[in-house]
Amino acid sequence: MELNLHQQSQVEVARETLASVDGSQLEDPYRAAYMVGRLEVSLRSLLDIVDGKGGAA
Repeated sequence: MELNLHQQSQVEVARETLASVDGSQLEDPYRAAYMVGRLEVSLRSLLDIVDGKGGAA
């Protein structure tokens, strides 16, 4: 699969977001909600790339 630069950037952001998950962050409900939100946005971006629905800015 060939990715354009924007799509490559989205993949890198998703990797960094996943790598930044720390168990101690999940102890605070507000930080946990924030982290889940970041993960959701990253996952949606990746799914759009795979499904061919977007990510080609």
